[in-house]
Amino acid sequence: MNIVVFGNVPLATWVVKRLQAASDAKIVGVVCDPVSRDFRHHGLELPGLCDYARQAKIPVLTLTDLPTSVSGVRRLVGISCRFPHIIQESVIDLFDHGIVNLHGGELPRFRGVNIANHVILEKVPKGAGTLHSIDRGVDTGPIIDREYFDVEDSDTAYDVFLKTQDALMTVFERNLDSLVSGTLRAVPQDEF
Repeated sequence: MNIVVFGNVPLATWVVKRLQAASDAKIVGVVCDPVSRDFRHHGLELPGLCDYARQAKIPVLTLTDLPTSVSGVRRLVGISCRFPHIIQESVIDLFDHGIVNLHGGELPRFRGVNIANHVILEKVPKGAGTLHSIDRGVDTGPIIDREYFDVEDSDTAYDVFLKTQDALMTVFERNLDSLVSGTLRAVPQDEF
């Protein structure tokens, strides 16, 4: 499977490194903001994706040059990992195996951003990380898998953020073989 990873944060770097270890995965490039940032507060001992890609000689792409860069590439899947930009339909259509998103919350309940804050404000007993397919809407695509975790009364939004990151790593690892083989299955959100 040919893969493009979208993201900036160390979790996106973790995804790329995990894909590099998978024998049937070929990373075609990464789409990231070309800015170096200090991500130590993310709790992973990894650089941001753009810095890692440059060091590892992985092509760094933009949403603008992506159509030219992947033209003619088949068996292409995208992985969005906490990517801060909405991916337009014209970009989604470039991927014959679609784009999946590592979303930092329980879908369909929590869409959008800053979900860790909402989990705390709403006193939700369980948080989650969700792997879902990207469609035309914002966090509305079919759900592939979710990983839940307990939210303690003493947890802060930062604690929830870190637990969510761990949940996303678990859900990604659990679905990696299906992702690389092109056999992921998803369920429409309205069934939840």
